[in-house]
Amino acid sequence: MKNDHLKSFAGKTKNRFTNLPIYKKLLLIIGTLTFTMSCFSLTAIELTSHNNQKLLYSSISSLMSSSSTEISDQLTDTVELTSSMLSNMTLQNMLSKLKETENEAENLSPYTNLYQELSTLVYDYYYTYPSRNISYIAITNGAFTLSTYNKGSRLTSDIIEDIMLRAEEAEGSPVLITDYAEDYGIFIGRTVRRIDPLQLDSLGTIIVNLDISSLLKDATENIALSENVAYVLSEADSTEPFYITENLSLDDFHFPGLENYAVCNVDGEKYFAVRGLITDYNWNYLCLIEYNSILSSLSTTKILCIVMILCSALIFFLLARKIVRSLTRHLNLLTDKMIAFGKDDSVLPQNKYDYTLRKDEIGTLHNQFDVMAKKIQTLINENYKNELLRKDMMLKNLQNQINPHFLYNTLESINWRAKASGEKEISQMVEALGALLRTSLSSHPDISTIKNELQIVRNYITIQKIRFEDRLLYSENIDPSVPDCEIPLLTIQPLVENAIRYGLEVNIDACTIAVNAFHANGDIIIQIINDGSQFEDDTLEKLISHQMLPHGFGIGILNIQKRIQMIYGGQYGIKLKNIDEEHAMSEIILPMRKIQEGEKHD
Repeated sequence: MKNDHLKSFAGKTKNRFTNLPIYKKLLLIIGTLTFTMSCFSLTAIELTSHNNQKLLYSSISSLMSSSSTEISDQLTDTVELTSSMLSNMTLQNMLSKLKETENEAENLSPYTNLYQELSTLVYDYYYTYPSRNISYIAITNGAFTLSTYNKGSRLTSDIIEDIMLRAEEAEGSPVLITDYAEDYGIFIGRTVRRIDPLQLDSLGTIIVNLDISSLLKDATENIALSENVAYVLSEADSTEPFYITENLSLDDFHFPGLENYAVCNVDGEKYFAVRGLITDYNWNYLCLIEYNSILSSLSTTKILCIVMILCSALIFFLLARKIVRSLTRHLNLLTDKMIAFGKDDSVLPQNKYDYTLRKDEIGTLHNQFDVMAKKIQTLINENYKNELLRKDMMLKNLQNQINPHFLYNTLESINWRAKASGEKEISQMVEALGALLRTSLSSHPDISTIKNELQIVRNYITIQKIRFEDRLLYSENIDPSVPDCEIPLLTIQPLVENAIRYGLEVNIDACTIAVNAFHANGDIIIQIINDGSQFEDDTLEKLISHQMLPHGFGIGILNIQKRIQMIYGGQYGIKLKNIDEEHAMSEIILPMRKIQEGEKHD
């Protein structure tokens, strides 16, 4: 039931579309295409935007991840600075002398030459690395602390003692101290041990302070929108961060998923976050950038593309509507001309627009219609009416000259005398001739049945067999489903007559004529095959194009071809061909149409 409703709806929709004016059809098609293309374009933009978004995320993630490498490199450079200071023999000698002086004098004066030389050496190292975010460099041995920092940034004695203690425990290896990162930055502490001679006793501690804010700023300067980048750093074995960018809270922070980057909520704001590990120093990092700045760039581009597509679709539809209107207006004028001419063919309709100057299809249609209408008027007024009058006059003259009843009565009298005299052949010829004349002069329609046509052929063969006797052999092979099918009147007999003419009249040998009728692929095939004659190549085409003049039979063949094609269409008609060197065949092709019992013409 549902399928029936769907089919009914589809049928009604199709009928409505079929009956729409061509203007509305074209607008509907253009509108549908415009809408479809817009949908495809918007979908493509959505997919492209999604892919671009992933690509942008991946690119920003790579840049943000590279900042961790920059942090690691700067820390490594600072450690190498301490190694350089540690191996500096001048520094070793100065610290050794200061340690020896420390044992002789309780207080070391800062203005001694040795102290000044050491201070100069430390400042030389400090100014050698001005761009590596080093806040200051200090050397201390507990009794004194020599530093490059300003007075306002001096460390407390507790912090110095903690750094010295951790450096001493490391036994000369560098120690990264992050406990004071929020207030003072990152410290690198390293104990200076006596190298020459190899006593390896402690001469003091090198302390290098890194400005972590400046360090992170340098590390992220290559990231787009770097002014909005925030960092969170923590030890790998600790859940508490040792540094968080100012004004950033992680109270409700949660990093979703398993990937290294994601969009997260921090303090009610969206951030694009990248997490990772600085492997050389065993630090976890979380790099964040405001998501709204990224989203704004993506959204602006996406909205601009959508607006451009919609505006382009609207402009295209309006222009197409205007063009369609200009085309269909001229088609409507042509339709009006055709309707007016159909109502009154005596007057040729006129339009205000002059189409004689137009060379496009519209102008051609209008001009050709005008030419055709004029020819039709000429045909009606001159040829058609005159032809009707001429045929009517000829028919009346023929009817006046020959009285069919008189002719039939005369033939019956001859037949009676022939039978009375025992002339059976004459009687058969008269009967066959009477049947042929009855068919030719009857008022039956142009359409007959194959059964009746075959009977006409048999009557004709009867007359010809008396003439040619045993030289004429005739046979039929008729499919039982064929006899009641329709065929134009007097179609088979002229072709049989042609076969006898060229198979017997110009030869002295016997001639076999076979008539076959069968159906194939919905069509009826009737074959007239004879031996003793051959068709020229392309006989029918030459007759139609007047390259070959008809010799009596040609007029009949062309007449049959034209009648069949006028009634049934150009795909039907007759074919003339040679089966082999001895046999020629005329083939009739007709649609298989049965004539009902009440429509038969006997």
